[in-house]
This record gives sequence, C-alpha cells and structure tokens, in this order.
Amino acid sequence: MPWYLSVIHEKDHCLSELEMQVQKKDEEILLLQEEREALKTQLKCLLKGKGQEASMSPGRRERLSDASLKLGRLSLLKAFSRDEELQHWQQADAPPLPGSCSSLEGGVLPSAPAVSIRVPHPGGAPQPCPAPALPISQMQEESAAPERGKELDLGGGEEDEGLEGEPKGVEDTGARGGVSQMGAVHEEGRKEEEEEEEDRDEDSEERELPEEEEIPRRSASSLAESFEEELLAQLEEYEQVILDFQFNLEATRTRYSLATGVIASLQQQLDFQESQLRKINRENEMLQKELRERKQQLQAMTDKFSNLREDKKHQEMMGLIEKDNQLLRQQVSKLERKLTKRDRVISELDTKVSQLQEQVELDQNHLQRWKQLQEDLQSKKEMIQESEQQVRVALESSQSRLERLRNKIIQATFSITGTKSLVNEISDNDILEALQRIISERSDYYNQLKQKGVKVPPLQQSETFLPSKTKKGTSK
Repeated sequence: MPWYLSVIHEKDHCLSELEMQVQKKDEEILLLQEEREALKTQLKCLLKGKGQEASMSPGRRERLSDASLKLGRLSLLKAFSRDEELQHWQQADAPPLPGSCSSLEGGVLPSAPAVSIRVPHPGGAPQPCPAPALPISQMQEESAAPERGKELDLGGGEEDEGLEGEPKGVEDTGARGGVSQMGAVHEEGRKEEEEEEEDRDEDSEERELPEEEEIPRRSASSLAESFEEELLAQLEEYEQVILDFQFNLEATRTRYSLATGVIASLQQQLDFQESQLRKINRENEMLQKELRERKQQLQAMTDKFSNLREDKKHQEMMGLIEKDNQLLRQQVSKLERKLTKRDRVISELDTKVSQLQEQVELDQNHLQRWKQLQEDLQSKKEMIQESEQQVRVALESSQSRLERLRNKIIQATFSITGTKSLVNEISDNDILEALQRIISERSDYYNQLKQKGVKVPPLQQSETFLPSKTKKGTSK
C-alpha cells in the first residue's frame, strides 16, 4: 500500500472531525444570536423606562452610541486574541495529529485569527476548519469588567447600566462574527445605527424637560468624553492588530492553496500508480494463463506415462485376478456341495416337521373331543345329581308319609278297647298281629250279624273302600 494513501485517509479523518466541530460551532452561533436578540429587547425596555427620568442631549447620545460600537469592536478583538492564545496553548501542550489542519498548511501559524477556513473534502464539497470559540459567560464578564470600574455616582448610574448592557450585546455579536465571518460586524453596525435613530427621536421628545437637570448631565458628559478618548486610543491599537491578523490570514490562504496543490499532485500520483497496478494485474493474469496451459501440457504427458505403466500393471493384475477367480470357483463348488447337503437335510427336517404338525393336530382334535366328553359327562353328572336330589326329596316325603300312616295305624289298632298298651317300641309284627286280630274279629261279627238276619253290606265293598281312602291319604 503506498504511503500517500495513508496520508489521504488521515486527512479525510481530520476533515470529518472538523465538520463535526463546525456543526457544533453553528449551533453555538444560533444560541448566541438568540441571546443577543433577548439582550436587545431588554436594552430597549431599559432605555425607554429610564429616558423619562433623565433626558439626554442628542450629541451626547451619538457619542455614547459610538462608544458602544467601539466597545463591541474591542470585545471582538479580545475574542480574537484569546483564540490565538488558546491555539498556542493547545498546540504547545498536545502533539500534532497526523493529517491535521497544521500538517496540511505545513506548520503552526502563531498569529492566525479565529476565522473559518475552507478545506477541500474528498467527497467534493469544501468543509470549514474552525478555530475554538470562547464561552459566553467569560466574554460577558471580560466586557463588563472595564465598565464596572467607571460607574458614575452623580445621577449617572442608570445611564452607565444602559451603556453596560449595550456593550455586552455588541460584544456577543462581535464574538459570533469572529467565529463565522467579519462581515457580520457591518450588519450589526447598521442595526445599531437604526437603533440610534430611534434614540434620537426619543431625545427630541425629551428636550422639553426642565433645565434643572442639566447640571448632572454636564458632569456625566465630561466623564463620557474622557472615557471616549481612552476608548479611541485603544481602538487605534486594536485596528493595528486587525491589520496584522489580515496579513496572517493572507499567509494562511497561500499555505492553504499550496496544500490543495499538494493534495491534487498526490491524487494524480495515485491515479498514475493505480493505472500501473492495473497493467501489472493484467500481466499477472497473462502469466497465470500461460502457467495454466503449461500445467495442462505437463498433466497430459504425465497421464500418458501413467497410462503405459497402468497397462503393464493391468496385465499383471489380470493374471492375479484369474488365479484368484480359479480359487474362488473351487471354493464356490465346495460351497455348492455343502449347500445341496444342507438342502437335503432341510427337506428331511421339513417332512418331519410336517408329520409332527399332523400329529399335533390329531392330538389337538383328541383333546377337543375329550374336552367335549368331559363337558357332556359333567352335564350328565349334574343332571344325575339333580335327579338324585329329587329322589331323595321324594324318599324323604314318602318316609314321612309312611311314618304318618304307621302312626295312624298304630293309633287305630291300639286305641281299641281290650288291647294292651305296650310300654316298649311297637314293631311291625305287633302291628300285623293287631290288624289280623281286628280283621278276624270283624269277620266273626259280620257272620254273627248275618246269622241274625240283619242286612249288612258285603265285606268286599268295605274292604275296597278302605284301601281307596288309604291311597288318597298317601297321595295327600
């Protein structure tokens, strides 16, 4: 990378910083203008209020206006001198930055005024390179200091306050004009002349005041004339300083023009070297193309030699591959034999498996049949158990009936008079004997009745009637 590119970049960086500073200064100028307008309005109000108390002669008023203009110029010159001192102190304390405004102009200017200088920006539009501005409070204090020491005691205090406010406003305008351009001083002079004309009109109205107030006016006018003489002497000195500043400004302009010429020459050199770089890049591209072609040719030759070597290697590889193929064929034949044997074994096993499956199916069928038979037997067993329960119930009922019939027979047989009451248990033989005895006695009694000629139904009907009753009783 060439050295002048770094220099140009540094200059661009410096110019961008200066642009930021210019923007800040413009904002400060706007604020100062607003303050100036506010001070002017306050001055007008004070002058109108105090003009009714003490009128002034038009000649003295003109002198006071001239003095205020001179004080404004003095404050402007003071601002310039302080700017120079600040620049000297800053340049003595801090080392110069690479690509700063001092490096552009070829060195530090000892007596350069605080005037905005235009420096060409690489983007196209020129940008200002401003000097540092003083704060407003410091400028107002310095402008008010000489006036505070010269206040009047004999009724001129109010007039001095008006003068003190007026130089402050003029001083602020002078400081702002020094930051922007010298032409602003003339415009403000015109505005102040208009204000003076307005004051003259007010003085013409105030001439009608009584003559008793002329004594303090004369004393105040004598003091004002002495103050004006001092101010004129100082003004002449500061005019000489302004001429010196103008001379220094011309010198800085010449140096600025030299710096712009150097920058233009550097830009030309940069363009020339860029063209040379383009040519070198083109030559490099041509050489790269030739290198690519040579590489392609070498690659083709190496491919041919490698193809020849590969043919020999291919033949050797083919012989080795054929040997390997033979070995592989033998192994394949062995494996095929083993496969046939395994297939046979698998087929036999398949047949056995099919037989076993059939047997399993038969066993499953037998099991199903056995299960069905078991279920049938269980159902039959349940039926038999139910019938057995029914038979048991019927037996129990028949036994109970027999017991009842036996008890009735026993009661019938042993309740007849003439029978013995048995203490022990009555057996079936006893019952039969008792029944036979009753039957025999009945037949004997029947025969006796027949012999006597009594009409008696036959014994067979009564015998048939009795068993029917007994059957009904058992069925119940």
